[in-house]
Amino acid sequence: MSLTDMVLAIKQDPKNPFGWTLTEQDKQDIARGVFKKGLYGGSEITLVKRALKDFDAYVRNTIHGRFPDNS
Repeated sequence: MSLTDMVLAIKQDPKNPFGWTLTEQDKQDIARGVFKKGLYGGSEITLVKRALKDFDAYVRNTIHGRFPDNS
């Protein structure tokens, strides 16, 4: 799943941890097929990247007996 697909899935989930929702502009962009292009370099992509990086670090460090440790 690409980062843009993740952002779209997160925005569509009403229980998402970021509190994001689809705006009317987002819905129009999805209908026109330009939604994902508008996400590049945006804050949503940055937050998803950071969350994935932290998740990987937590899993890696848990295996070595260190939790929570996202270093």
